[in-house]
Amino acid sequence: MDKLKVSEMKNIFKFLGLRNYTSLKKNELLQRMRDEGLYDAYLNRKKEENQEKEKAVNLQNEKERNLQEFKETVGVTNSMNDEESDDEDSVCEDEFEDFKNEYLVYGDYPEIEDELNTKTTAQEKKEYLLSEDFGDEDINDYEYKFGNSLQFSQNRAHSHYIIGKNDELIIPDMFGDGDLVIPYEITKFNKNATRAFDMEMVDSIYLRYDDAFVKKYIQGRIYKKWNWKILYNNMENIFQIEFPNGRTQEFKKNIHVKDILSFLHKSDSKTSKININVEYNNKIKIFDYLPLVPSTWTSNHGSSGGGADGGFMNITYTGPEDEKEPMEDLIKKSFDKEGITYSIS
Repeated sequence: MDKLKVSEMKNIFKFLGLRNYTSLKKNELLQRMRDEGLYDAYLNRKKEENQEKEKAVNLQNEKERNLQEFKETVGVTNSMNDEESDDEDSVCEDEFEDFKNEYLVYGDYPEIEDELNTKTTAQEKKEYLLSEDFGDEDINDYEYKFGNSLQFSQNRAHSHYIIGKNDELIIPDMFGDGDLVIPYEITKFNKNATRAFDMEMVDSIYLRYDDAFVKKYIQGRIYKKWNWKILYNNMENIFQIEFPNGRTQEFKKNIHVKDILSFLHKSDSKTSKININVEYNNKIKIFDYLPLVPSTWTSNHGSSGGGADGGFMNITYTGPEDEKEPMEDLIKKSFDKEGITYSIS
């Protein structure tokens, strides 16, 4: 302990949540640590913290093994061979654009926007905007190019326009109260669209099946012929995929294509529900024990509560009827732990 530096001792005081130590000198810090047994308390707390971290890692590894066993039981496989041919891309190589989105106009210009919408062609709209006086934001011809934005309102993403091919002004969809959604009419011409836009400004963005971001965070190959409509929700860090059969499903980052295909294969199957009531003592952090949910299943948390002695939780899992038994096994493996009791119905 005597060999500790002043900064190290102050970090120990901070770690233990103590006060009135910042002005103390080394010998005063040492004396207080001896008098109050702070170094031993620090070592014990650190040991407990490390044990908790190790326990969390072991639980996560166990949950991943349980999920993998579930997949092996239900026979999750990729329905297409990597060597199978794909349709030719509808976008020609020379149509791709390497750009960085910039705001040419950002402010409140309702009159200009109203007049803009009286123009019929993309060329008329461009000529009108180039002729308008935006003060310091006057638009130059060389700036009026694919991928740049104009926003005629400071109210979130309202009145937002993006310049598309042939100078066409594209109005993005808006989700919720003005969320900025980057449209596929723009991103289909770029294979690294999240690099082209300032993602701090973007709420959601549609992406090509072969976009670099999709390839990084969805494992395995997606084929164009599948016609998946891929939206990345930047606020929730999830992919939302709309399939040709009309179904839409959310998937977390780093999911594998074969898990998505499994969901799609089962999406029209007869469904079944599993209801579980869980009770646990006050030493259990119940969310650490919840199973990883397969892509073909969804979970809905119902009533829950807790007190000094522990807590309770009700969860309903919904998924394909022919996977009910493996899913029950997955749930049992998660909750067959000391300090947890449960019932399944």
